[in-house]
Amino acid sequence: MEYKDKIGETLKKERKLLGLTQDQFIHGIISKSFYSKVERGLNEISASDLFSILEVNKISLDDFMNNLKDNSSKENDLEIKLVQAFYAQNKAEITEIYNTIIKSNYSERLKLTAILVKATIEKSLLQLDSSIKRRIKKGFFEVDNWTTNINMLQIFCNSMLLFDQDELDYHFKQLFKFYRCKLSGFSFHTQKLVGTICINYLQNCYLNQEGEYREKAYQLIDDLALIPDLGMFRIIKNYYKYWFNHDSIKYRSIRKFLIDNGLEEFVHRLP
Repeated sequence: MEYKDKIGETLKKERKLLGLTQDQFIHGIISKSFYSKVERGLNEISASDLFSILEVNKISLDDFMNNLKDNSSKENDLEIKLVQAFYAQNKAEITEIYNTIIKSNYSERLKLTAILVKATIEKSLLQLDSSIKRRIKKGFFEVDNWTTNINMLQIFCNSMLLFDQDELDYHFKQLFKFYRCKLSGFSFHTQKLVGTICINYLQNCYLNQEGEYREKAYQLIDDLALIPDLGMFRIIKNYYKYWFNHDSIKYRSIRKFLIDNGLEEFVHRLP
């Protein structure tokens, strides 16, 4: 995750340490409504406004940047552990990581991710409290273009089972319109997120036995940069393509390849 995606959370932490309200912290430099979204990772603050807020609150820029790096590193480590525990189906470890995240001052995005992963492993995703579902779905309408917001891409990636197929088709169409024919020019992290969303979309098409944009999901994956680290997306895309086309010889050969390479747990979640 880039540092800019952690700025809001670090500002919030600094503000709470000073015991200030949002109004008191920003000193009229920017509007409260805009700043509120900065803390939630929905708006990006300009460098000049950030420096002004730090200066007026007598916060050292060096200290702020060090805290920003520390928070980013810790969140990345926890998220990697969470994903690894999920693929290993380790419920005990997921619960432990979940408790650490929920009781902390980590970002809203990481907390929602932990909630979603825990609910998925417990097969209770659809039974999540309605307030959590509203928090997730509301975010797509609080930003000008959610498709360019790394936090929203990550949340969408982790919460797709909460959307009905019509909602998924609507959001996926927005994603396709923005990234088609230019996806390979974005950062590796963005490409990986979009690739994962495409795979999750195909899985939802399988679960719901419908889905208007399967071909567009194939196209986006084909638009990924031609590097080995992104090659798995093409392999899984081909699996779904063969499965939807009832080409059992080809999709079974991919299934065997994945199992032979130690991905049996992942294969169990494929059609």
